[in-house]
Amino acid sequence: MALGLNQRKLMGLKLPRMTIVYGCISSGKTWVCNHKAIKHIVDNYEGKGLIFFIGRTLKTLERNVLEPLALQYKGDFDYSLNQKKATIAGIKIELEGCNDEMAETKIRGSTAEFIYGDELTLWNRAFLVRCMGSLRTSNAVFLGTTNPDGPMNFVKTDYIDRGEELGLLNLKFTMSDNPSLTKEYIDQVSKEYTGVFHDRFIKGLWVAAEGLVYPGFDEDKHVVMDYNMPESYEKYWAGVDYGMVNPMAMGLWGLKDGIYYCIREYYHSGKDGALTDEDYYNALEVLVGKMPISSVVVDPSAKSFINLIRKKGRFIVKGAKNDVLPGISECGMALNQGIIKINESCVNFIKEFGMYAWDMNSALDKPIKEADHMMDQFRYVVYTLGWVRGKSRLIGM
Repeated sequence: MALGLNQRKLMGLKLPRMTIVYGCISSGKTWVCNHKAIKHIVDNYEGKGLIFFIGRTLKTLERNVLEPLALQYKGDFDYSLNQKKATIAGIKIELEGCNDEMAETKIRGSTAEFIYGDELTLWNRAFLVRCMGSLRTSNAVFLGTTNPDGPMNFVKTDYIDRGEELGLLNLKFTMSDNPSLTKEYIDQVSKEYTGVFHDRFIKGLWVAAEGLVYPGFDEDKHVVMDYNMPESYEKYWAGVDYGMVNPMAMGLWGLKDGIYYCIREYYHSGKDGALTDEDYYNALEVLVGKMPISSVVVDPSAKSFINLIRKKGRFIVKGAKNDVLPGISECGMALNQGIIKINESCVNFIKEFGMYAWDMNSALDKPIKEADHMMDQFRYVVYTLGWVRGKSRLIGM
């Protein structure tokens, strides 16, 4: 397979104590780092310390690193998530997820000779510090990959910005570093992101989240007059952002010819007093009517409401995946792909698009917790149900 310039550079060099490879999606950085990790182990391992492969979770490590390596090195690379072990050419590798409380304990008490880290900006600072502190052998090396985040993310401020001082190597990858990509593919993927996610995931920039969360929302493109809505749908879902003191927001969604329509909404502000779970369940019944609902996707913190829906027995209920930034990214992609349409009657939903903004006073990427309830139910259904087309092609790149 032909390699891009930065891929050839990485494969040919001797790794210093720390190397961070970052850049846009689909740039081939994870692919080449996977192979560089294996090459480094086979060529340089002396048995003076342990080898670790670490991801945000074991499942993301499997998706981005372990499965691709198992396919590429058939018979030579094996792994078991249950045992948290892998082997290459008979050399043992420890597998960890950095959100596992036991992982930090294991790192703290170990001497490591090589650590390969995936999705570094999603780690916490203390865990990465522990990892670097465990590299106690004379030939110890850390190799890490990541997409860019905000300019104040600790990976940027503590390591990349201090690269010369620390003697570490930083390599930025762009889509031009992946020779397997066609111009048509690059053009299409570039259109699917807007705002901060376009700057980070397409341009590979470390930029702050500012302005509206969904700058790509366009009423002319995404809002449909009631008389132009489809008469029937292939499948139906409901999304629920639960609130007692805060507003309760629900949306009825339908799929027609590859387009997901928000057919109607329910919104209770709470200003007139809180309702009970039973009241909200009755409102859900009214919202969906006689439609054959595939599932109701609910705010995962709404335990009592989830239990009530299950007790009633009519609907299959799913606790929503509540990873905010990945969910927002996929909602933005869905809007850009043109697969989201909203009935003009969903006035609260439409209004929130013009108010849902990034919190500029926060050091972290997070939206302001106002005018976000229909936004949350939107994120729950899109992200939990996996509506974005072509998502798999972007993962782990």
